[in-house]
Amino acid sequence: MAASRSSRSTGGASFRREPAQPDQRREFALGWLNWLGAESLGVLVAILNLIWVPIVAFAGIAVPDKILTLPIAAAFIVSLLHFMILYGCGCR
Repeated sequence: MAASRSSRSTGGASFRREPAQPDQRREFALGWLNWLGAESLGVLVAILNLIWVPIVAFAGIAVPDKILTLPIAAAFIVSLLHFMILYGCGCR
């Protein structure tokens, strides 16, 4: 005999699918865009590293410290701005 589910299994609660509110849609889209952007950027950086490192290693190119420091500082500034924009506006 097959088991049937009654309303007692969910505590008597009925689940209705309601359309998402505009704020929920925005948060959902921003979350996915943030994740996709980070993943895409990570893949791009990995590919560029695979191309760039052998060139630097075998061609004997001296890379100035500023070239290595600027991307790190820029990433920090972008992360800080991202934090201030998303969390500073009172979004929950």
